[in-house]
Amino acid sequence: MKNIMTLLFAIVFSSGLAFAQNNDASLSQNGNDNDAVIEQFGSLNSASIEQGFNGQGQNGAEASIRQDGAENDAFIKQRAWANRGNDHSVEQVGDENRAFVDAFNGDNEGIVVQIGDKNYALMQHGSAREGFVSLLQYGYENNARARQFNGNGNSASVEQHGDDNRADVLQTGNSNRVLIEQGVFGSSYGSIAEFTQTGDGNYFETKQVRSIDNSVIGTQEGDNNYYRVGLRGSDNVVTMDMKGDANRGSWTIGSLGWPHQPVDNQLSINIVGDGNISTGVIRGDDNVVVIQQFGDGNRIGTLWYTTDGVSIAGNDNVVTIDQFSDFNSATVSVTGNGNSATVYQN
Repeated sequence: MKNIMTLLFAIVFSSGLAFAQNNDASLSQNGNDNDAVIEQFGSLNSASIEQGFNGQGQNGAEASIRQDGAENDAFIKQRAWANRGNDHSVEQVGDENRAFVDAFNGDNEGIVVQIGDKNYALMQHGSAREGFVSLLQYGYENNARARQFNGNGNSASVEQHGDDNRADVLQTGNSNRVLIEQGVFGSSYGSIAEFTQTGDGNYFETKQVRSIDNSVIGTQEGDNNYYRVGLRGSDNVVTMDMKGDANRGSWTIGSLGWPHQPVDNQLSINIVGDGNISTGVIRGDDNVVVIQQFGDGNRIGTLWYTTDGVSIAGNDNVVTIDQFSDFNSATVSVTGNGNSATVYQN
């Protein structure tokens, strides 16, 4: 009786009231203790929910879709065996927003909130269990994707404010976490944050504030790696490639005060080995920093969070650091215009 009443509620509330026109809603459930709610206000919205289908039983699943506006589309599809349940929710306010949720099995939870127009969000958990995904977007034509496959206890949180921002997360392993915030304390435009983690206990964080066309693309392969990047200003580029265990890093790109409008900074980091540290601060215009560390226990900065490694302020600076083998240390400070610093340790 609970499933039947839920289905009737979804259909009536979606298309049978005066303030809702030409909306479409469908819902299919089997198994035990499932619950689904669809609410649609406006016109030409479409929503669909499937839970525990193809003859497979499912316990404790919940799904909720709420759409207010025109031409929004939301779809939730959940499967679970071994008496496991999923819990997901979608809310969209505006026009032409798209949301897709596909939870395969295993007590995963998630939420999608999109306020604005033409935003797109994708959430998939795959065979991961006990994971959590949060996708929050406020603005125009933002794109957020989070996919977690094969692992337990992974968490991904993406929040974007502004227009034309893009984020993508893929995690495989156990107890990995990703936090991406773009334009939370001031709108961000055209920023990109993409990150992939493979292994256990990895963490990545980036916050792009009052930013235009920033890009952070990173990969962590191994266990217990921890990295965070902060961006302010315009046209900054950060590229990371970390392989190994227990590597750490923290960078602040942009000035710490006001105005924080550095332009065209680039930071490229490639770390292979265990226990390496790279940390620093970049301020100014047209700076380029390239860091490569191969081996174990190499350091750029005293501790991973002190940001006292490479510190440059000014214009047109270039810093290149190559460290190979083990236990090397490099600290570089460049102030002024047109400077170049090179450190090579083997």
